[in-house]
Amino acid sequence: MRRYRLSSMLVALMLAGCGGSSSGPTPSGKAVDGYLSGATVTCDANGNGAADTGENNTTTNSTGDFSLPCGAGLVLTGGTNIDTGLPFEGRLRAPSGSRVITPLTTLVSLGLSNAKLATMLGLPAGTDVTQVDPALRVGGVYVNQALFAKTLALQQAIQQTAQIVFSATQAGTPSAAVSQALYAQIAQTVATSLTSASGSTPLISVDGTTDSSVMLSIVAAAVAGVKSNTSPELAPLVSAAATLDESRVAAVATSGITSLVSTLAIATGDGLVAAAKRAQSETVLRSAFASLRESGALVAGSAVDVNAVAAAINTAVINGVIDNDTITALTNAGVSNLPTPTEVSNYFAIGNDTVTLGQSSPRSFTRGEFESGNGVHIDGPTSSTDDVFNIGFDLVTVGTPITAVVTAEVGFELAGVGTDQRIFRFIIDKVNLTLASGQVTASVPQDAVLTVYARKSDGVSDVQVSLTNLAANTLSSGANDSITFDASKVLTKALEQSNSQTSSFFDNLLESRGTFALKAVLSNDVPLRSANKYQLPLSSVTIGGRSVGGPALVGKVTFN
Repeated sequence: MRRYRLSSMLVALMLAGCGGSSSGPTPSGKAVDGYLSGATVTCDANGNGAADTGENNTTTNSTGDFSLPCGAGLVLTGGTNIDTGLPFEGRLRAPSGSRVITPLTTLVSLGLSNAKLATMLGLPAGTDVTQVDPALRVGGVYVNQALFAKTLALQQAIQQTAQIVFSATQAGTPSAAVSQALYAQIAQTVATSLTSASGSTPLISVDGTTDSSVMLSIVAAAVAGVKSNTSPELAPLVSAAATLDESRVAAVATSGITSLVSTLAIATGDGLVAAAKRAQSETVLRSAFASLRESGALVAGSAVDVNAVAAAINTAVINGVIDNDTITALTNAGVSNLPTPTEVSNYFAIGNDTVTLGQSSPRSFTRGEFESGNGVHIDGPTSSTDDVFNIGFDLVTVGTPITAVVTAEVGFELAGVGTDQRIFRFIIDKVNLTLASGQVTASVPQDAVLTVYARKSDGVSDVQVSLTNLAANTLSSGANDSITFDASKVLTKALEQSNSQTSSFFDNLLESRGTFALKAVLSNDVPLRSANKYQLPLSSVTIGGRSVGGPALVGKVTFN
């Protein structure tokens, strides 16, 4: 493994998508789990919620659009999420007259009212999920971002529950028919559970918090629902599920599922895409439940400590790997057939999990210190040329993390903490990372655009500028494989292209003091992990119509 240095410049601003010959209207709409390309949309003339032979159907185009003569409800199967590139394995439905087919319209088709759905997902009163495209973007910005986040979160609640039920009952990988039938069963359980839920506790609140007690009841009800299912596709699962203890399955699964759902429910901008791709690719729960099935840990009377197992699995889900600590915890909890530890290859790791602030006089901190509640404290800046706001980290190449050349985006943000409302953000829309002969280099092409946003401490006054001709001003490759995003050069460039009215937003930025939340985000094209191969937090930076989301360094720094 070779080590490389990647220094990411961060400035402290002020710091700143009918059967047979049936006639009817021709709905034109969108298939959405992220837009689904190549999905089959069927007119459900007999109303059984399945795509039957002889019923009219069509295929969605590359952006999830479809048009189909139909006077009944709609059923969707197959297709590929155009954001994540991953296949859709479930079965969606929408009532007659819907403009979209989504996981939420599926619940409405299954009897959950729009009003109760809005309450249980923390959506505005009056939201009609059958008429609103949750993934719509205008100028690159999600118009219905909260709705889209909760649509993706609910999708994962259904999909992850379906996957753990399959792994708890069967070995191997489910067929398309089984996946679709199981998804339909779990969706029915969710719709029924949310319809009958009493009190004011939603599954997902307005702020995106996911309630584990509601999720617990859904998972337990899902297992019970599979036990009584009569569809021929699920017959083997039904037989195997007869011995499962619903409460034990729910106790083990709930924390991990809740973690995945919560991450999506609070994601913003392109962070939604990154979080959706990570959740859809997640294998920890499936692997763990296969081992628990083989160990007999999910049947009544088992001596396995389900609470200890749940804690270990949740940690593994958050980290994205089953490591030796997971194996030890499962062993101590009484699990006999252990899952295979996760093998992760072809990624960049943060060397020694250490970050540095500053370049000429770098200060080193562990990621733990940087990400802690107290953050890190440093002296400075001392002048307008102080480089204390550069944040850097070593890159360790494991395998082949990228092809010869990959174009990524980078986003940075510093935001005042508490009453301090200063913000500084910038996004570079093109950074070419090249891996050749084991060495990585970076360059900004001439047609790249640097978008900069600043807000003053009043929380009102702000400015946004777009800068071009960047290569000579924002990125340089130095000795020892050092790649530096230079704060002072970015500010110089901003001042060069600013008029007298906007220049005040950039003057003296490098002399700011205070406590700031700091994030450095690389787009999801760049596989970046911690030194011990754990997944990094996902975040995003958004400026106007542009957003970048992916693995991130997220911490706090106080400039004394």
